[in-house]
Amino acid sequence: MSGRVPGRLRTIVYVDGFNLYYGCLKDSEERWLDVGALCQRLLSSASEIVAIKYFTARVKGRPGNPHAGQRQQIYFRALATVPNLTIHYGHFITKPATRRCVKDRRGKAAYTEVWITEEKGSDVNLASHLLIDGFRARYDLAVVVSNDGDLKEPIHFVRHDLKAPVGVLNPHGNRSYALSPKTLPRGSFYKPIRRAALRASQFPPQVPDARGIVHKPPGWQGPELATAARRRPRIPAAEADRGGPAMIPSAAASRPRPDVAWPRTRVAGCGPPWSVWWSLAASLTHAVLYLIRYNHAHA
Repeated sequence: MSGRVPGRLRTIVYVDGFNLYYGCLKDSEERWLDVGALCQRLLSSASEIVAIKYFTARVKGRPGNPHAGQRQQIYFRALATVPNLTIHYGHFITKPATRRCVKDRRGKAAYTEVWITEEKGSDVNLASHLLIDGFRARYDLAVVVSNDGDLKEPIHFVRHDLKAPVGVLNPHGNRSYALSPKTLPRGSFYKPIRRAALRASQFPPQVPDARGIVHKPPGWQGPELATAARRRPRIPAAEADRGGPAMIPSAAASRPRPDVAWPRTRVAGCGPPWSVWWSLAASLTHAVLYLIRYNHAHA
């Protein structure tokens, strides 16, 4: 590839947008995040970022948060100014539904209305791009920004079958050992995303693009958010922003899945339903893995 620096690793970063948001950005002052600057800060100088693939879905406003979609589109405009970054969309569905609670105060079955939110396609799209790019040798190092245990199989396949290193940047406070076991292949690594790195990787309040000026959304800053940020769990300061693998002996964590947004008055004992989407996503990922293994064996 022309313009490349000899000796540096071609690196593609795969960002699970919702996992990143719910892991370390929601209700914080760091939502105006420059993903490109964050990747440059967290990866070593040996990495040459040739592409950043950001996987997400468009959200819509709903009662209590009518401007969510508008703020997201503003942020996507800012993201589009990051060099080599492309946005890949899945689907986000929000709908009201009636769900049965465990019991009411009298011990009888009860029902309540809740908002069901389902984000479909992002993790399957991420896994597919990770595998296809690896199979076509488009990177020397893959970096996944996620803590989603559903990505265990594609990451394992790239590390052990394609013999390519995969680094994991974890947006959550707890380490997912499904993605990053204690013993990692040569070149692979695990690293938490610290709050200090987020603060140092913000867009300016006004970002110029081809259409004009993109302004930081109202409400994404203020002292009330600083108070909320201080209450969030902190990652040990001993973890460096740069360097090799870091080990945090904590329980395995899984991706937060906001299947239900609860009404203001929550009915005791009523929990969110399991979505069949996760089973479908896992099945599709296994199917992609099988096809790549088959083509690799018969090439």
